[in-house]
Amino acid sequence: MYVDNGKVKKYEHIADAKINYKKDVVICSTVNREKWSSPKDSRSLFPSGVFHENDISLYYYNLRQNAQGRCEEYFKLNSK
Repeated sequence: MYVDNGKVKKYEHIADAKINYKKDVVICSTVNREKWSSPKDSRSLFPSGVFHENDISLYYYNLRQNAQGRCEEYFKLNSK
């Protein structure tokens, strides 16, 4: 999910995620690098190809699904 000029745009299945355990980072190889890299004025902090600034936008639906599943599992195990 992404907000552009006050309008919410929904994107699904655009970003993969693979863990590089040697570097302790998540690698995303499917997203459009030009569209999702940090703005040029903040690239000293997040160079082109670093999508950290867009973590929530890129993985919003996955995070939402994960949170829902965790809550359901918690209540299943802790309800009496």
